[in-house]
Amino acid sequence: MKKVLSLVVMMLVASFSMMVSAQGIVGKWKVDSGQLLAGANVADVKLDVIFEFSADKSGGCDFSVVMVQPIDNATNMKFELFMDMTYTWKLSGDQLTLTPKNIDMKLGDVKFVPENPQYDAMIPSLRQMIEQQFSANKAELLSSFGVGGEVSKVEFPEPNVMIMQSEDGSPVRLNRM
Repeated sequence: MKKVLSLVVMMLVASFSMMVSAQGIVGKWKVDSGQLLAGANVADVKLDVIFEFSADKSGGCDFSVVMVQPIDNATNMKFELFMDMTYTWKLSGDQLTLTPKNIDMKLGDVKFVPENPQYDAMIPSLRQMIEQQFSANKAELLSSFGVGGEVSKVEFPEPNVMIMQSEDGSPVRLNRM
């Protein structure tokens, strides 16, 4: 009888600790974009990535990038892209599994600085090409997160900080919002 009671107590403690760790991830987390862009060879980029984990095991990721890229010695292209992804999530120990459900893209401002009539005339076809490319590769983009979901190792080195690392990627720091 003592063994059964000990087993029940251990199971309760284990299930409580799993609930606590899963609840610890619930909320909004902002990716440290400075860390992500540290080695990038880009002229001017503003990147925001926010993950949200809901208690019902659903979530979403909002991604926005504003980039200024040189076209020639005198002209830059400013480009805005917004994406949002919905997913379900599961945390088991230090393994976080994200299973994407849908991903959408919105192309924001595309312009040339300084304005150039020759380049400006290309904007409509450039926008159309980007939107078609996204639509054509949407399924592939979703599946790039891995069959059955992307699995990442997570750790919480300090309060309100999460480090997420996929099997084939570098660690990414997220801060609770």
